[in-house]
Amino acid sequence: MTYNLLDYETKLYGPKRITGTTRMSAFTMWSFTLMGTYFAVSSYSSWSVHYGWELGEWAVWLVPALFSSAIASAFLVTVTVTYMLIPEANERGDNIAHYFKWDSQLMHNGNMIFILIEMAVSDISLSLWYAPYPVIFGCTYVLFSAFNARRSGIYFYDFIDPRLNGSHIIHMVLLGVMSIHFILAFTVQGLAELSFTGYVLTMVFIGYLATTFSNPSEKGD
Repeated sequence: MTYNLLDYETKLYGPKRITGTTRMSAFTMWSFTLMGTYFAVSSYSSWSVHYGWELGEWAVWLVPALFSSAIASAFLVTVTVTYMLIPEANERGDNIAHYFKWDSQLMHNGNMIFILIEMAVSDISLSLWYAPYPVIFGCTYVLFSAFNARRSGIYFYDFIDPRLNGSHIIHMVLLGVMSIHFILAFTVQGLAELSFTGYVLTMVFIGYLATTFSNPSEKGD
């Protein structure tokens, strides 16, 4: 697919076609890969308990680590696309129609919906001790992006370019936002002890606020 991306050399936005492993430049791909890994590992753990298979101690910390990181990354992807990437691209006059095709909707809104449903049905209790895991995941992506930009020649998001003035502050803010998203999920999960109905309605409201399905460039038509 072709996206308007930041050229590593010129530091200018322009249409770039990405294929193959270059697709991993997008944090959305990392988020979905993480979510898929979580579902695979948690499913294996569940079947192991059901059939009495031996389950290593690694699952005790890995499943919650993947779950907490998947929640924070899904929240970050959807909120960033809805409130930052789409508005900025629209202001630049870019063609943003691709954001509203079914595959992009699945990637940018579906991940949020999937993880909210999982929060509703999962019996994994979040803990503040899990807060570092999303931050570690975010740091790994930032390091990968810096390395990959030299190889692929593009940054998917201009605000993570370490050559920007104050880039370290931007990175800290982004990692802080991931932590806030996790803490939000942790807080919301606590509502389930008071009222499961209230818990579900709160998650539906969060999903409504975070997602977008209408193209702002067409509102004036």
